[in-house]
Amino acid sequence: MESYQAQVRAREAVPEAMAAMARELEKTREELQQAKDELAVERRTTAFLRRAVTELSIENEALRSPGHRQGGVSVLAERRRQDGFTCS
Repeated sequence: MESYQAQVRAREAVPEAMAAMARELEKTREELQQAKDELAVERRTTAFLRRAVTELSIENEALRSPGHRQGGVSVLAERRRQDGFTCS
């Protein structure tokens, strides 16, 4: 009878390797969900920044147009920034 009970317990027991794999899988799923959440935040941020750059580009072009200069807005001469990039 004891050997039968031992066999039943052995069948019901989860090998340590399987238990470790299950823990690793759960950890990986949590990390994946966290990465997905962070990606969603980054996508919202970049969408906002794209819209802002587009609006600022349109405003910049409008300010540089010949018709707008009559409004008293001066166009600054091109200058060199300290980091070597050109501002226009």
